[in-house]
Amino acid sequence: MKKRVIIVGAGFSKSLADAPLVNEFVEPIYKAAVEKELSKRIGRTDFESSFIKVVEHLANSIEHGLKFLEKDGTKIKNRSGIGLISSLNIEYLSTFIDLNIERPFIPKGIGVDLQGCPIPFMDNMFVFNFGDAKTFLLNYIIQILLPDSLNIKKGYFKKIQSFFREGDVIITFNYDILLEQILFDAGLWHPFDGYLLGKIDDYILLEQGSIVETKIPIIKLHGSINWQEPGLFDNDITIFVTHPNNHMPFFPGLKYKTKIKRIADKKLLHAFLIFPTFMKKYKSKHELLLLKTAIKHIQNCNEIITLGYSFPEADSITAFMLTQIPENTIIKIIDLKADEIKEKLMKIFSLKNRIVDEKIGICEWLDNDCKFISFRNKIIEQRLIRQLLG
Repeated sequence: MKKRVIIVGAGFSKSLADAPLVNEFVEPIYKAAVEKELSKRIGRTDFESSFIKVVEHLANSIEHGLKFLEKDGTKIKNRSGIGLISSLNIEYLSTFIDLNIERPFIPKGIGVDLQGCPIPFMDNMFVFNFGDAKTFLLNYIIQILLPDSLNIKKGYFKKIQSFFREGDVIITFNYDILLEQILFDAGLWHPFDGYLLGKIDDYILLEQGSIVETKIPIIKLHGSINWQEPGLFDNDITIFVTHPNNHMPFFPGLKYKTKIKRIADKKLLHAFLIFPTFMKKYKSKHELLLLKTAIKHIQNCNEIITLGYSFPEADSITAFMLTQIPENTIIKIIDLKADEIKEKLMKIFSLKNRIVDEKIGICEWLDNDCKFISFRNKIIEQRLIRQLLG
């Protein structure tokens, strides 16, 4: 049986749970900050105020350029306000924030630290404002991707479950836990060993007889909303199996006992996530272990199948992983823009005829019983050519 690596992207969660894509995050987060929907629960306004300040600075910074364009009669669709802000890509915004935290343009003082000074070309902005904006942004990413915030189409669970098979390895860049819920429901995955790292929350005691060995591991290269950073006296990622606010189980049917009742955390939510920037850093031993494991599976697979993954420029690590695939490995792309993705990969890598593009949406593909029609046609075509050549 072929060894399959399945790379799952944001398009998968968009199709099955209406999770936002990279260009759909900023608008709802900005609206939440302005309306102070989260600030009442957080109990302070520094975080959302800083986020608003950063976003509005970006929007206002292009005003001069827009006026210049309009002098020549150019019409701008999203000229101002929320229309302009909604066009911000979260990866661009996150990169802007991170750059001004890591490498802000601040004069160097003699015998004094000037990090608290306003950044010269950004009026009324301090480095700590970017830190608060980042904290607010990460909090809302978690909030918006929690299972009860998504519109999960459970009717598709059985269809996608029938596609996966024991021995598959999933590599994903998604923060949400949709894949985990789908595979747990089918008895193919368990949080105890399914991430290939981490330990279950100390407040939870799993019933030993109920732990099913994972058959399809999920390698999450950008972290997960239910992971927590190692503490001062701990060296491992903590895996949460219950909701941070209401303590409802993430995985219905999971058998466990609560050792200590956790007080519902109504403050900012935190998780072990790689910030969605263009300069992603794999610097912890956990991140490097995941990357090493993913590359090992890529190097030993016969087939790579991508589900709703567009190979974005911000995921530069994917390009490196593709250089590690064996010579005869076939890549099958399931996406509405599969033809464009194929063309992009063909230009970058010497993959010749090893890419098959299934130009179809995830739900439509599932409704068609996960058939690889383009791949089948390609095989038939190759056979005909061999027959003609004798």
